[in-house]
Amino acid sequence: MFTRPQIGRNKFKHYLLSCLVLFFSFIIGMIIYLETTESILKPGMSNKLVQLIDILGFSIFALIMIIGLLFSVRFVHQRPFKTLITGHAVIRWRLLFIGMGVLAICMAITYPIAMLISPNEFEYNGIDNELFLFVVLSAVFAIPIQTTLEELFFRGFLLQWFGTFIKSTLLLCTVIIIIFAALHFFNPEMAMNPFVVAGGYVIMSVSYTVSAFVLKGTEFTIGVHAANNMLLMIFFLFSENALLAPMALWTINYSTSAFLVTIYGMNLLWLGFVLIFRKRLLKIS
Repeated sequence: MFTRPQIGRNKFKHYLLSCLVLFFSFIIGMIIYLETTESILKPGMSNKLVQLIDILGFSIFALIMIIGLLFSVRFVHQRPFKTLITGHAVIRWRLLFIGMGVLAICMAITYPIAMLISPNEFEYNGIDNELFLFVVLSAVFAIPIQTTLEELFFRGFLLQWFGTFIKSTLLLCTVIIIIFAALHFFNPEMAMNPFVVAGGYVIMSVSYTVSAFVLKGTEFTIGVHAANNMLLMIFFLFSENALLAPMALWTINYSTSAFLVTIYGMNLLWLGFVLIFRKRLLKIS
C-alpha cells in the first residue's frame, strides 16, 4: 500500500528519526551548495549565467537531500527505497515517461491558446547563442533532480508519515495539498495577483496530489513535474518569477486570462487525463 506502507518500520518515532537524518542532509547540502556556487561565481557575470550556476548548485543540494531520503527509507525504516515512489512491485518507468509526454502535450495545447487570447502579454526574448545550450542542458539534467526531490518528499515521505496518524484518505490528501500549495505562496510571482496566483497553485497541488493517490505512486507526477519545469525554463517564464532574468524564449507579462489558461487550464487538463484513463494507467508496469 503506497500511502501507508505495510513493510518495514513505519511508526511515528521512525519518521522523527528520519527527520533528523534529513536535517543533517539539509545542512550538508546547503554548505556544499553555498561553497560550490561561491567558488564558481565571479564579478561581472551576467544575471543569466549567475542564475544558471545557482540552478546547478541547487540541484547538487537536491541530490544530497534525495540521498538523505534514500538512507532514511533503507536504514531507518528498513524497507526498499521504491516504497517511497510506488505501491507497486516495481517502479513503473513507463508511467513516468507517459507523464512527461502528457504534460508536454497539455502545454502545447494551452500555451498557444493563451498566446491567441493575450498576444500582447507574450514577449519574445530570442535565443541567447552563448547560453541557450547551457540553459537546455541545465533544464534537462538539473531541473529533474529538484522536481524529483519535491515529489519524493511531499507525495512520498510526508504523505506516508502523515498517513500513520491521519486515517481519512480525503483528509490526508487535503493536508498534503495545502502544505505543497502554501509553500509556493512565497514565490515572487504572487505579487502579480495573490488571489489568482494562489488559486493556481492550489489547482496545481490538487492535480499532483490527487494523481499520486489515484495512481498509487509518484511515477506519473515525477514525470509531469520534471517536464513542466524543464519546458517552462526553456520556453516560458512569467515576468514576476523566481528566475528574474529573461532566460526563456518567451516572457509572459502577467494577465489574469493568460494565467488562467496556462496554469489552471494546463493542470486541470492533465488531471482530467489521469482521471479518465485511470484504469489503463494502473495497468502499466
